Amino acid sequence: MSQAQERWSGALGRRGSARFHSDWLAPQRYGFKLGDLGFLVPESCPGEIVRDAEICVIPYTKEWLIGVFNLRGNLIPVFDLQQMLSQKRVVAEKLSLLVLGKGRRAVAIVLESPPQLLTSLKPMNTYADQVPEMLREQVTAAYSADSNQIWFSFVPENFFTFLSDNAKLC
Repeated sequence: MSQAQERWSGALGRRGSARFHSDWLAPQRYGFKLGDLGFLVPESCPGEIVRDAEICVIPYTKEWLIGVFNLRGNLIPVFDLQQMLSQKRVVAEKLSLLVLGKGRRAVAIVLESPPQLLTSLKPMNTYADQVPEMLREQVTAAYSADSNQIWFSFVPENFFTFLSDNAKLC
């Protein structure tokens, strides 16, 4: 019996009496898609969905930095990553935003569909050729899922810094 199974059984008070399925121990993460690309929501990064935010445009920035909005007294920058990656811009009457991070360190990413729960993620050994060139230094790992979709992982702080540094026109 594995250590995880022993801890679980011990917590039940009946050692070995629980049945374990491999799906229970499989890693589960949330992911969001931008066009054909999949990104994993960082495990240690708080997140929330915001709809119908009033976004204020920032002059002299790249088009994919849509602007900022006020979330509980913090100005949160809003990035359209699809447009940044030279794909189509997300067009919707009411934008859905995935806010990652907290307070002044948070950023928002425009979503075309809600994040989805992913199970049975398998680490990939080689994936560099699958990552868009602009993001190669930001992606730290890649995983495959049952749907053959590749899901990229990133370090939130490094990625957020990368976005803000590249959003300026001047």
